[in-house]
Amino acid sequence: MHISVGGGQLAFEDVLDPAGVQADINRRRMARLAKKSEDTVNLERDRMAVWLAAYHQHIDEFNTPIRHPTKEEDEGFKH
Repeated sequence: MHISVGGGQLAFEDVLDPAGVQADINRRRMARLAKKSEDTVNLERDRMAVWLAAYHQHIDEFNTPIRHPTKEEDEGFKH
């Protein structure tokens, strides 16, 4: 039996159940892809949790009105 894997062909010789072997390979490949996807989702969830925690730690800074420098303070920076 020959199966296509990536860009190549694999030959299974002396295998009692070639279709079963191919099904097992496909099942394991799909499980690996699902695990990789789950890991990506978990990483993104953790990243978002850190971002939200930082936001909540600094929320008072976001609610503080912006104070513009007075004309005298502004001119002091120019000299």
